[in-house]
Order: sequence, then C-alpha cells, then structure tokens
Amino acid sequence: MIFFVANDGTVMESVPSPVYQGSANANDIYLVAPFASNLQATVAFKLPNGVLTEQYALKLFGELEGVINKQTGKPYLGWQFSMPNEITRYYGVVTAQFFFYAADSTVVISTSSVTFTVGRGVPEILPNTPTADIYETILSNLSSIQQQLDNGTFTAKSIYAWNSAYTYGAGELVFYPQKGEYGVFLKSLTDNNKAEPYVNGELDSANWLLVSDFNILTELYSLKGDILDAVQESRENAQAAGQSASAAASSSQQAAQSATAAENAAQRIESQAQYLEGVKDGTIAVPKATSDGNGENIAEHFETIESYIPSSTSAENQLADKAFVNSTVNNMSAFYITYTQGSATEMGQAFPTQASLLNATTFYSGTQVRVPTQNDYATVLADETQPKGVDGSYPTTRYTYQTDTQNGTYPNGQWDFQYVVNNTSLTQAQVDAINSGITAQKISDLDNATAAKYTKPSTGIPESDLSSGVQTKLNKMGGVTGVKGANETTYRTGNVNLTAEDIGAPEAKNTIYGANPKDLDLNMEFDDEFLLAHGYMGSIHVNGNPDWYNLINVRHRNGEGDGNLYGLQIRKALTATGSPLQYRAQTGGDWEAWETVYSPSNPPYETGNNLGTNWIRFKSGVQICWGYFNNGSNTRDKVFQVSFGKAFSAPPCLVLTSGKTDGDSSYRSTYSNYYQITNTWANVGWYGENASSLCWIAIGTYA
Repeated sequence: MIFFVANDGTVMESVPSPVYQGSANANDIYLVAPFASNLQATVAFKLPNGVLTEQYALKLFGELEGVINKQTGKPYLGWQFSMPNEITRYYGVVTAQFFFYAADSTVVISTSSVTFTVGRGVPEILPNTPTADIYETILSNLSSIQQQLDNGTFTAKSIYAWNSAYTYGAGELVFYPQKGEYGVFLKSLTDNNKAEPYVNGELDSANWLLVSDFNILTELYSLKGDILDAVQESRENAQAAGQSASAAASSSQQAAQSATAAENAAQRIESQAQYLEGVKDGTIAVPKATSDGNGENIAEHFETIESYIPSSTSAENQLADKAFVNSTVNNMSAFYITYTQGSATEMGQAFPTQASLLNATTFYSGTQVRVPTQNDYATVLADETQPKGVDGSYPTTRYTYQTDTQNGTYPNGQWDFQYVVNNTSLTQAQVDAINSGITAQKISDLDNATAAKYTKPSTGIPESDLSSGVQTKLNKMGGVTGVKGANETTYRTGNVNLTAEDIGAPEAKNTIYGANPKDLDLNMEFDDEFLLAHGYMGSIHVNGNPDWYNLINVRHRNGEGDGNLYGLQIRKALTATGSPLQYRAQTGGDWEAWETVYSPSNPPYETGNNLGTNWIRFKSGVQICWGYFNNGSNTRDKVFQVSFGKAFSAPPCLVLTSGKTDGDSSYRSTYSNYYQITNTWANVGWYGENASSLCWIAIGTYA
C-alpha cells in the first residue's frame, strides 16, 4: 500500500493492495511525504476489534528522484514499514495514522487517518482452557463489543441522526433528519459507507435504500379523520346494502373489509408517528441490535465467550482475576533497552556512559523503538559515577527502570543503579584451575593426608625429633652456636629474626618509588593522589596521552603530613626526540605552569656571524655584536664604516677596545646596523709597532 501525504499532513491519495487475515511481514506500507530526512516517522493502528496499538518506527529509504513539492520546494522522501501478524490478526477495517518526530521527541506533524480492509480468514478455534494470551484477547473483544454496542456501532446507530464522521456497514439503518420536515429511515447498501445520502435532493441509490419516509407518514396521519369518516360511511353503506341481492351483499362485505384495513392502517400510522416523536424528543429509546450482521445473535456470542471464562480462580485456572494476570505479567516482563536500534539479527548498542542513559529520549529494544516501562533494564559500558578499576577505566554497570506505579512508563520514572558487571576475563591460571579436575573429595583426601604429617612445634623442632645423623652434624665442634646483630651484645639461638636496627642499618621510613628496578611503570596523571603522597623517580604513561615521560617527583616530607601540598616535578618525554626539559612547583596545593629549562628545538639563545662580525641574541631581547676592523692601508684621517652582523632595533651602546688614535679621534653610532669612526689607525703596518686592528663591541636590543 502506498500513501501520499501533503505538506499539512493530509493524506492526499492512497494506493491500496490486498491484505489478508494472518499475514506477517507480507504487506508493506510505503509513505511518501515532503518532510526532512532527519525526522523519525512512526505509524499507529486501530484494529477492527477497537484495540489501539503502539507506534511502530518506519524505515527511511531515501528521496524520490525528480519529485518536488510545489509549496515547499522540498523533495518527497519515502518511508517503509512491514506489518507484523498482530496488525492483520483480525479481519475488518483497520485505521492507521502517521506521526513525524523531531530529535527531541516532540511531534512535528501528524497525518490524517487512513483505512484499509483485512480480508477474512479461517477463524481460530478456542481451546478448552484458554491461555493467558487468549484470555487477554477475550477480554479485549468483550470490551470492544460492549463499547461498540454502547456507542451504537451496530444497527442501533438509528437512534442517532446521520453523522458524516461515521462509517456504516451493509444492512445498517440510520435516521436522516435533513430530508423534509420529519426525516427518513435509510438502509446502507454497501460496506464502509460514508456517502452523503441525498445530493441536491436526490437519493444516492447506489449506497442507500429508503425504508420509511416520515414526511409521508405524517401527511397520512393528518388524513386520519377523513379516513375514519370514509370507514364509517362504508360501514353504513354496507349495512344498507345488506338487504340487497347476493351481489350487493358480496360488495358490502368487500367494502367492510376494506374499511377495516383502512382503519388498521390509520392506527399504524398514528402509532409510528407517536414513536417517531418519542425517538426525536428522547422519551423512547430504540433497542440495540441483536444481530451481528451475518444472521447470528450477538447474545449467543457473549454466552459462548463467557463459557470459556471461569467464574472464580482455582489452582488450575487463575485467569478469572484479570488484575492478577496483569500483575504477574508486568512483574515478570522486562525488556533490554539499548542506545541504538539493532538489526534483524542482533540487539543495538549499550549506552556508552551514565549521562547518555539519563539524557536519552529515544530508546530501542531489538529492532523497534520502545518506551521504557517498569523493570526494563539497560547496560552502561563506562559508568562515570562509579570508582575506576585497577586498570584506570570506569566499570560496566546495569540500571533498571523503576516507577511509583506498577504499570508506569517513561518519563514517569527513573533509572536506578543495580550493580557493577564483572567483565574481567579469567587469567590462564584460573582457567587451568577450572580445568584441573579438582573435586571436593580430592581436597578432603589431601586434607586428611596433610593432617597425618609431622607438625612442627611452635618453639621449633626439638633435637630429639631429628635423626641421629642430623644431631651429630649439629653437635660438631666449630658450628654456629648463636646469632646476634652488630648492635646487640647477647647471642641468640633458635629462630632468630634480625631487623635493620639490630645490624645497625637505618630503618627506611619512607619509600622513594621507582628507585628499585623492580618498581613498575605507572599509568596515571601528573597530579594523581599517588604522586602527591610519594616521592617517585621513574617513567609514567599519562592517561589519554600516547607519550611516556621520565619523571622526578619530589615531595615535602616525602608525602607525610602536609607533604601533599608542596613539591617539585621535573619531566622530559621518554621517546620523543628533541623534547624539552620542563619543571613545575607546587605551593600550598596549587601547581604552577610548566616552565621549559631547555629545548633543542628552541634554545635560550642563538648565535652566528655575518659581515665579518659575530653576534648573539638572548630570549630576553638583548643582542651583542663584536668584531675587529683592519682597512689594510697606510692612510689616516679617513672615515671608516663598520656594519653589524645583525641589526639592532635602536642605536646600540658601542665600545672600542683597541686601535691607535691621533688627535681628535671620534666614533659615532647613530644607526641600528652600522657605525663610523675618524682619526683612528686601524692597520698593523702603519705608525710603527703600536698600531693594531680596531676591536669593538656593541650592546643593545633587537626586535
């Protein structure tokens, strides 16, 4: 079946297909609508027995290529749903309605209802003792039949005026008041009849049959007096003609019979008119129909159904108490709720965290969307509200949905923690122990054998319990006769336990972890409780970080007292080449930022040479340039210019460290990249042995 939905939710067109009672997943519903693909589409049904189903999720199968909605400009998308057996279980008219939900589970739009007919199959044969499911079906059908009788679904609809919202079956009667002044009784000729009986004053004879026209009956009733007068006159004429010939007698008799028939007709007209007035003003109630439309009496159906229901509970049959059945089913039923929707062969995924469970608004059980009810349960893979395990990860837990009422549903309840799931794998040693074949009898035999063995006295093995050979060896001259520590004065015999204090060694009050080669690498953060309470030298693997670090962790008092509030950490990456050496301090519990002591990729200064000078730059912004100058000539009174290897941000401070001057020698540095000098010899060959190259140094800042 294909249903086409407009932008406002109206079902514009439907393409029906045959549906037969008992079909399962053989009848597909295709929904075509101009709505966004991120909306969740569902469908709910009203079955022929009046039962309303839950909402089923439809599967999106994509856009219809080239089909665009003229009003919105959006493409039409298609959704698909395969009807299960429970939708086609009962024959008759099924009503469906579609809903579209946003991500926050609010209804964006709901469509108008549509109907289709499930063809009748072979009816089920009730068992001698009904099961719980059959009992529920019986009660549901009884309730539906009673509701239909109360609402006038059967022939008793005639007590109401015709209503365009109702659907009438073949053979049903209805009072149509819009015809004339007094209305008419009509009979439906077709199933699923919603046709207007009269169009432009003409009866729709294809769907309706006129049964009684109360306008004509009322008009005849108004002629009652004239009819009775005619009857009386006929009787008088008949009496007068009684003395006539035999032919006249025969005519008189016929006239009398006609008069009697007319009188009876007038009385029936009067009775029907009075009945109509009573129906219209509500003083007379029309009896409800006893026929089920197939020639069978409805009362007999009730008697048949009631014969299967015991009047009281017993050990063999407790189904008479519906509350007991509902209570038992609800207490024993629980569905596994998942975070995602599962496929046809597996369940969906569990909730990753406790927050994802509490914040979820859409839940699944298998392939279907499900609203959690009492006792439904869910699994949280990493519960952040529980303590971490020894491996540093959060445990897997189980939650159950609980409400204040027995049949309560989401969101009128809450998810309660039940227990932590032990998902730790068995070690090989544990597996070997399970497969070892050890039994209680073997343990008992081993205990008995152990009890028969020699028991060493608490004071040690006496010499008399030893063999003669062992006694001889112990009694040899020169053997050990006693033991004492360096700080002791008396030798001890027997079982002697020497402490570090006994032998003069200082007692280790606190342990520096990592100093022993057997200490394990730690998997933690830099400010974990362990590092706040202990000194540590070794490597650690930072949680959530692929790098390993070499760490020196110094604690005030080695962690004792307020030692967790003051400390120093020095770290360097274990495997990253060229990583910086860093440190940070803790004062009063607060950690300072990591500071870099040295980084090969970013040294504290840089050096070089250029233009015949050397230079060094510090990270503080200070720059030093230095060099010498020799013009290689015997001239004087010449202006010399010396360029810096790196430019300064402003004219630097300049000092000449050597050279020979004569007269008013001067220099100046008014530029950031060079300086000039005059009246200075700057060569080795001029002015005798006292002449030398000019040496200089400049100090300033760089940008």
